[in-house]
Amino acid sequence: GVDVQAHALDVADEAGLAALLAALRAGGPPLRGVFHGAGVLDEAALRHQDAARFDTVFAPKLHGARLLDRLTRADALDVFVLFSSIAGVLGSAGQANHAAASAFLDALAHDRRNRGLPALAVDWGAWGEVGAAARDGVEARLAAQGMATFSNADALAALERLLVRGSAQATVVAADWDVWRRRQPATAPLLEELARRRAAVAAPAAATGSADALAELRQAPPARRRTLVANLVRERALRVLGLDPGHALDPRAPLGDLGLDSLLAVELRNALGTTLKLALPATLLFDHPNVEALTQHLLDTLFPAAPPAAAPAPAPKAGSVLDAVADLSDDEVERRLAARKRNKT
Repeated sequence: GVDVQAHALDVADEAGLAALLAALRAGGPPLRGVFHGAGVLDEAALRHQDAARFDTVFAPKLHGARLLDRLTRADALDVFVLFSSIAGVLGSAGQANHAAASAFLDALAHDRRNRGLPALAVDWGAWGEVGAAARDGVEARLAAQGMATFSNADALAALERLLVRGSAQATVVAADWDVWRRRQPATAPLLEELARRRAAVAAPAAATGSADALAELRQAPPARRRTLVANLVRERALRVLGLDPGHALDPRAPLGDLGLDSLLAVELRNALGTTLKLALPATLLFDHPNVEALTQHLLDTLFPAAPPAAAPAPAPKAGSVLDAVADLSDDEVERRLAARKRNKT
């Protein structure tokens, strides 16, 4: 791949960007992805914001993204990632220009998706190791507002999951929402609406939880149980992975290839265990890494095969009976014959 340092390029110069892209196409591998992470801050209270401050922030972030969008439409891109900001979602004091530019990136991602082009806008919270929050030493100020920072590793892991998930826009933020609501009361209605929607999504799963699913399985004909368990595993896996319910899922493909990490594996194990009222091992997804293997394991656990019926004892052979009688003493033979006569009478 080719690493383009966006901050070293005057992205407002369309001719320069076009020339760079032409050189990449001529002398390098095919251009398959764009990651636009350029941006600068020019903070000021709203009444002190002016056209010059907006131009400073818009040049790399907004105009740079617009040019990259237009000049790469002919390339067969796999990804087009825009590093937007939580400021465009929740607002940020002193950053009206930054919030506006971020909102543009979000809208651009949706526009590209509507035109059938790849796009993902990530509304990032504060990175703790790189970026403005780390560079300007504002972690203490952010923490007082309820906003925490996250590491590069956490951010990249989140980005990987989002690329697999296929969303057009997503927010990645570490926050103490109780503190945030107290410090930013204007955002409370939005957060309450998000919480309400999340509860509404979770409610159907709770309503059709373990009792219904387990009862349906137990009442189903044996020939249908595999389909029911496979559908359940698939649905829970897609939900944990954050994928659309209609996402095509190869039952033999490792779920790790879709972004199932160790934490999500625990979440999936817990979801299946709760639904089916089973105590499942911590190594469930390690031992059974795909839908097909999980389905078979759950079937074997819920409906263990009956042990084979014990074979009837073979009838004694005539020779063995005579041998046994021959081993008895004369007194023992007479005693048994007498007892048999008494039983008959």
